[in-house]
Amino acid sequence: MVSACILASTPAYAINDAKIDTTKEINNWDDLNSIFPDNEKWEEEMKNEANNAPIEIDPKALGRARAGSWSWRDGVICITDSYASSPHFNNGHAGIMGASRWYTTVEANPNDGVQFKSGDWPSRFGGQIWQVGVKSTSVAQDKKAALWAEKQVGKKYNKNFLDRGTRSSYYCSQLVWAAYKDTANVDLDTWRYATAIHPFELHQTDKTILIYRKK
Repeated sequence: MVSACILASTPAYAINDAKIDTTKEINNWDDLNSIFPDNEKWEEEMKNEANNAPIEIDPKALGRARAGSWSWRDGVICITDSYASSPHFNNGHAGIMGASRWYTTVEANPNDGVQFKSGDWPSRFGGQIWQVGVKSTSVAQDKKAALWAEKQVGKKYNKNFLDRGTRSSYYCSQLVWAAYKDTANVDLDTWRYATAIHPFELHQTDKTILIYRKK
């Protein structure tokens, strides 16, 4: 089981009509589940939404990709549910397509921090896979976001999921969020997980479109 530690100075957040004590120390995913009431139900709802959403043609693929096909385009966001290490908390996983290396994503993982990872996700992960593209950015901006993420390679994993402001360490969806926030000023976070950024929120936001899905 992957361990995590959330420590925050803000005493509580309102989420799903419940108060969350963000001062509580978190040592594993079961503890994290206790901070976010009903999160498992919400995650299943988000998965159902992603599975029922229409798959759109990537408008920035320049005709090179058909609707619903896996994309290697710079800056495309990848999401999977197969990274969960506990049945009580589906932490999911997210990454961003790299720009300087072919067939790679940039990802933050608990074991090795921010690294390049080779191979397409349908081959690497056994769960469900989604890819989304950012609506408002240009191809050049997406590439810039990807290159920014590549510059973070080598940094450690961020175990404080409510601290999205740090740039010295990253968890997976924070890295993707920061890449677009810092380069294109596009905020892909939603209100659903307080200041933490859940991988599924990268689809839940109305600022992305679904371009690939593997159930």
